[in-house]
Amino acid sequence: MNNARDIPDLRTTWMVGGVSDDQKIDGLKELLDTSGFYDSLGDDCKDNKKDCKIVIKPNISIATQKDTPNYTDPDLVNWLVDDLHDRGYETVRIVESNNMMYLLEPRHSPDIISKNIGYTHPVKNLSEDDVKIILHEDRTIPIARTMLDADFIINFPKGRNHPQRKMTGAIKNMFGTLPVTDKLFHYHYEGSGFTVEEVTTAVHEITPPNFTIVDMLKSVDGRDEHVSTERMTEFVEPQLLLAGRDALTIDKILATKMGYAQNEPPMTKEMLKHKKDFDACDLLRGGDCSRIIVDGREWRKVPLSTEILWKFGIDTVLRELLKIDFVKDQMKKVGNVFLIDVV
Repeated sequence: MNNARDIPDLRTTWMVGGVSDDQKIDGLKELLDTSGFYDSLGDDCKDNKKDCKIVIKPNISIATQKDTPNYTDPDLVNWLVDDLHDRGYETVRIVESNNMMYLLEPRHSPDIISKNIGYTHPVKNLSEDDVKIILHEDRTIPIARTMLDADFIINFPKGRNHPQRKMTGAIKNMFGTLPVTDKLFHYHYEGSGFTVEEVTTAVHEITPPNFTIVDMLKSVDGRDEHVSTERMTEFVEPQLLLAGRDALTIDKILATKMGYAQNEPPMTKEMLKHKKDFDACDLLRGGDCSRIIVDGREWRKVPLSTEILWKFGIDTVLRELLKIDFVKDQMKKVGNVFLIDVV
């Protein structure tokens, strides 16, 4: 068995495949054991288990319907918190921030959603946290105090397609730690002076995750669920879990698994402006970089038409429509129906 002290390259990533739904906790246990997670945690927290501030950042706010695989599986996060408590780590927090849905439906906050999708531990809403303004490359970024004070950050994303950024995984999940609710204006439309890619890269520099675990047991393939017309064919089961210390390495591997070039996703391109490039597939253990096969076919990726639609259509129109009170009220009514089982 490998452990953190034996790893010649701290970018090494581990994969466990063939994990069915009824085996997911055993699969997570195997992944954490082989990846050296507990050694890494022990090294960073040293002998101070009781007071070591551990933060877990899953993907929660994207949840719009129960039992859809666009958010991190709550069972995995629940088990991890319980296991950390059993090992003597008492200060463990699950965190998430509001996203744009909150502007349409105020009940769509992570502390409320989490209860309704199966979280058994409380979730701290970073949008209600104390904030420190950080100066980064002549621009300012609000960072939640909980993230700045953390001793060990566990990044726990869902690996899946994304209509604007080809895929979402280890890098983009940390974008969700930003406390700003209207991320569409501040970052998608650069009201803050940062693009989404730029501010996410900055977050990784200011509050870098100590360890990343990717849930890709079930996932979204093809078009994103928000613009889906063939819902059931897009929810697939790759049955994969990945883990490692380096988010960039993990995302380069995820890209190849989805049929992209390692550096094709925009998040990866931006992060590589600050790092030397490398071949992530040489750093993968427990599997290979071959494209995912689901239901007898290759992973489809995001259609170009969807990317164009989002880039030049839906988000621009939506931003303008939300300025109109009548439209806003109507969208809230629609949201109340659409989000009924998560809020």
